[in-house]
Amino acid sequence: MCSISKCHGSYKDIGVTLHRLPKDDSQRIQWEGNVKNHTTNFCSRKNIFICSRHFLQECFYKILSNDQADTLSEMQSPIMMEKKSTNEPTGIDALTPRSLKRKAKKLDISLKTTRKVLYNYNKKTKRLKVKLEVYRNEIEMLKKYNDELTSTLLSYSDIPTKLFMKLNKTYTEEQKRFALTLHLYGGKSYQFLKCKGLHLPHKHTLARWLESVDGGPGLNRSMLNFLKKKHETDAKQFTHCSLMIDSMSIRKQLIYLKHKGVYSGYEHFGGDYTSNELATQALVLMIVGTSVKLVAYILSNSVAKALRCSSNCEEFRDCGATVQFLEKMDILNTCVLGMVVNIETIINLATSLLQTQKYVLAYKFSQDHLELFFNFIRSVGRSNDNPNVQQLHSIFKKVYYRCGIVPGKTGNVQEQMIVESEFKVPEDQFKDIFEETYLDSQIMTSNTMSTVIENPSNTMSTIIDSAVAYIAGWVVRKVAKTIDCNKCRFALIDIKGQATMLHQQLLILKDNGGLVFPSCGVVQVRK
Repeated sequence: MCSISKCHGSYKDIGVTLHRLPKDDSQRIQWEGNVKNHTTNFCSRKNIFICSRHFLQECFYKILSNDQADTLSEMQSPIMMEKKSTNEPTGIDALTPRSLKRKAKKLDISLKTTRKVLYNYNKKTKRLKVKLEVYRNEIEMLKKYNDELTSTLLSYSDIPTKLFMKLNKTYTEEQKRFALTLHLYGGKSYQFLKCKGLHLPHKHTLARWLESVDGGPGLNRSMLNFLKKKHETDAKQFTHCSLMIDSMSIRKQLIYLKHKGVYSGYEHFGGDYTSNELATQALVLMIVGTSVKLVAYILSNSVAKALRCSSNCEEFRDCGATVQFLEKMDILNTCVLGMVVNIETIINLATSLLQTQKYVLAYKFSQDHLELFFNFIRSVGRSNDNPNVQQLHSIFKKVYYRCGIVPGKTGNVQEQMIVESEFKVPEDQFKDIFEETYLDSQIMTSNTMSTVIENPSNTMSTIIDSAVAYIAGWVVRKVAKTIDCNKCRFALIDIKGQATMLHQQLLILKDNGGLVFPSCGVVQVRK
């Protein structure tokens, strides 16, 4: 359509053609100047068309000449008839009630909308003011306690915060041990801490770390190599040891290992040979070093309890200060567990051991180390204290990785807490003891042992009586559940405190409200 105002020339009209402005800049400026003289509100743009009505007939050939721009000044605008609109409202139509009603309705709707918008803005402003006041109070409170929080955080400056940081490359050995220990004690707690922001590795990553650890049956070569390196670094410290052998009951179960495509659960002693019978016991061989610090087993809490229990005896009447000193050491149990039973074995070994060592501890030859190891494995399973073969392999890998396992509160033995200290006896003193006791008197025979047991001292008698009274109380508690007669029950219990206080020392020491004090008759029967 033609770009000249009030001209509706189109290519659809007969004999009318449309022409663009020339591409030459000088001619284009002349054309635009002529068009502006005859057109109002002209805007220069690319798509400008001028119809053939605005050019003289002499300007046309088959192709319009490029030098006919001057004729634009003589072009005539076509006469356009202006149509008068008949839809303009008259004064009578503007004052009709119907039109006024329509206008009033529109104004009411507009007013309601405006009021609603204003109400919403007022409510929003009110909420923002409340939030602003809350934020101001929080900022003031944070400023008030800023110094206090800073001093509190300084007290925790020794916490290894790098454990909570996500590394871009690899985890350190300390972080690996921490993650393995945490996952060992519970997968749900591990996942909970991982979801709370602690950057812990995925469980598949933990399994990949333990792939190199040999946890299968047979002799552990990597552990033997480790002990070999220890012996090479310090031959004096890592030479003498004792070999412990014990078994632990495991679940009789056949398991299919999907990632290996084999069945597990049969009897296996290492190597390529396997049996067709399912395993029910796990045989464990453990090496325990004998080079330890002796003073750690003397300064223990158990010794303090024994002295307190024997405080009424003449030999231990003034031992209160010693008891307080031993209690402050906070070390559990002693090394004399099983010493009376194994004393003959120790004397037989003394000939060879005391030639290279200054002292020998009988506790190092006991089965407590294997019992603690079995307690480790059972504590990992929590409610499942009877693991199968595959679970035993997995737990052993984590134990081998030295990931900080501690024994549970239940078990046959308690862990001996060793204190790093120095306690040495001169070699000359050991030689004198060895020569007088062993060479002159020879080895203590079984008759001598029986004499010691049959004729105990007063102190040993008091300890035995206390232990008998403690066991008798446990028996009375079990028997009382099966007796319906109340008189018979009361006859078994020391209600009036008739038992001697000397025999009740152990019960009083151990009682937290649930122990039973047996009567004198029950104690005599137990003896």
